[in-house]
Amino acid sequence: MTTVYEQIILNHDSVKRDMTFDGLKNLRATHVLTGITYGATSIINVKYKLDVNETKKDVEGKLKAELKKHFWKEAEGEVKMNIDKNDAKEFEHCEVEVVSDGFIPESETKFQSIQEVAAFISTIPSLVKKTNDGKGVPVSYDLAPICDIPAPDSTKLNDIIYNEINEKITFEALEVLNEMHDSRNYLCQKETNLKYNENFIKDDYFHLLSSKKEELRKLSSEIEYELSIMIPQITKCEIPVTALRDLVKKYSNSDLTFPKITSFCKKKFNPCVLKIQQIQRLKEANDDIIFVGKETSVNDVFMDIKSCYILYINWDDNVNLSKNLMLFMKLSNKNSAKINPVVLVNSAAGVVHEEKKFVFFDSQLNTKARFPKIPEGNRICEYVNGICVDKDCLQTWKEDSSQCYVKCTVKRQLPREKPNKRVDFDLCCPRSLLGGRHCCDKKEYEWYCYDCRKRMQFGFDGNLYCDCGFAPILSFIYSCCHPLHGSDFIEHDPYKLKEFITKMLVNNDMNILLLSEPGIDTLAWIQDFVISLNHPNEGIIDFNSRDIDGLRVYDCRHGKKTLHFIDISDVCNVDSFSRHHEAAKKTWREVSKFDGLHGITVLLKPDNSDVSNSRKKYIMNGLLSTLPSSALKNIVFCVTPANDYTYNPDIFLKPYIKDFLNINVDFTPETVYYIGDDTNLEKKIKESRRLFNHFENDVKPYNTKNNMYYDPDFLIQHLQLQLEFFKF
Repeated sequence: MTTVYEQIILNHDSVKRDMTFDGLKNLRATHVLTGITYGATSIINVKYKLDVNETKKDVEGKLKAELKKHFWKEAEGEVKMNIDKNDAKEFEHCEVEVVSDGFIPESETKFQSIQEVAAFISTIPSLVKKTNDGKGVPVSYDLAPICDIPAPDSTKLNDIIYNEINEKITFEALEVLNEMHDSRNYLCQKETNLKYNENFIKDDYFHLLSSKKEELRKLSSEIEYELSIMIPQITKCEIPVTALRDLVKKYSNSDLTFPKITSFCKKKFNPCVLKIQQIQRLKEANDDIIFVGKETSVNDVFMDIKSCYILYINWDDNVNLSKNLMLFMKLSNKNSAKINPVVLVNSAAGVVHEEKKFVFFDSQLNTKARFPKIPEGNRICEYVNGICVDKDCLQTWKEDSSQCYVKCTVKRQLPREKPNKRVDFDLCCPRSLLGGRHCCDKKEYEWYCYDCRKRMQFGFDGNLYCDCGFAPILSFIYSCCHPLHGSDFIEHDPYKLKEFITKMLVNNDMNILLLSEPGIDTLAWIQDFVISLNHPNEGIIDFNSRDIDGLRVYDCRHGKKTLHFIDISDVCNVDSFSRHHEAAKKTWREVSKFDGLHGITVLLKPDNSDVSNSRKKYIMNGLLSTLPSSALKNIVFCVTPANDYTYNPDIFLKPYIKDFLNINVDFTPETVYYIGDDTNLEKKIKESRRLFNHFENDVKPYNTKNNMYYDPDFLIQHLQLQLEFFKF
């Protein structure tokens, strides 16, 4: 604080009368005291132990805030206290000492709390009033150079006006020099970073940086020269305010201020910075990565390695740039499990395992690095024994990331034929059983073979099957598609796995026995039915036909279900029965070997003619006279083609069925379906799915092991008797 300012005005008449130079002639003095500012100066030293993650600036800010809470200064200069005992607790253990220029008693220089410091500050005005008649102590002095003071009789004395130099202007000039120095250091550091990675940086960036450094050098030279001219004026107490302001303005309006240079570098060199940062992250993840920049050719790389992942990256192309970088980081990271870390290689020593290498090609700088047949753009390619086996690992990874895969840890065997009794392998991931916040979802996943990418199937013989062959279920490791799983493959707990196997049922197969009135294309009906179940525009997926000892069976998929249509339409033909009765007898025997039938489907024409009705009777007579009553609930009737919804099969068949004792076949919406109307696609889809839902949910499969399903000899004898009755 200041109180009084005392000054000697050299050009005042009273001063000039008393001025003498005799006392200065034999002294080595350079300046004369012309003014004194009185007041008081005090410094508060605080010793405070920093906490973890706490800086000096943090403490200074909190200290100023606490002091501001405790007092304020009014217009009259009096200091009012506002002390709260609950405040400043975090400073209660600090040490506070006041250093002053003599106006404070020695006993009052040490304090134990912020409250005491605030109380002391409020007493400073009264302490100053008690010192030097209220003036306080000298705070600052004004000095004039002796060389600029003429003799009292000189006319120049009246022309001399002593003013204080505007410190704000001189401070701004010094700030310009300091800022230019910081700018030079910043550009030099930027150049050092680029040169350290110059094999991956375009030459244009180095030219641009050199040009900016040269501009800054020229401006610095100009400003330093102009300041050097002003120094004599400043030492003579002349104030070149206009020149200083022009110099500061010249610098501020240029493109070379520190903020503008940093902004320029961020804008122009940001791609380089991002590239360097990414390369550094890759090096930290795997220091064995081979980086190919401006000079190295792709042929030089393949002289030493044959199996690798190559990242072709062009920083000017943003398409899939970050995704390929992330995948390459994931593949090359030494601390994560590799998707396919080794490859078999034939050598003179036999088959050996070679660990895959990782190569980084900068396609932006090295246009010759890419193989001729590799498409343009950012991509990761996989090479095995020098041959590119995958030209877009990112796309493969996207497809793979939506599926769950198993790997076999032993050599698989090739079966002569896959067992008929097998189901698609659905199981929860082993990581879901580990618990914790990193466990997967406990739902059942569909599992695929990692090598052939085909659906895994369990054969109820303890083996898993795919196109690669088969192996024991305990020899597989698993990696699901859940985000928390990661890319590693882990094994199932053998005891948990056995529990799952014992609970697994053959509920993924649906056996449908198919009988049809002669003249109906059963294969076309099956295809139409399955297409309607899935999607009319997708067609049939994996539709297969096979013969089982002369029995025609059609297999196809719907969701997780495998549908087996057992077509025995031949035995329904009354015209050919007399010639093929031995074949018919064999057909019934083969049908009886199936574990169960979910449905018995009778295809009927919407025809009430005598010929058609006689054939319907022939079919129903053969079924009803030989099937146990427990199997009748599985019978349904499908009218095809379904272009006549007014046709009701029960009008003719229901009275006929009543002639059978203890036989009850219902003709209800649950047992009568109209499938095959191409003019009404929505109706066909609805009817097909309604029939499938009936077999899946409304009725239980008829188990032939619990009851004799057919007596073929009795059936043949019975049908021969009926043949004469129905023959036309």
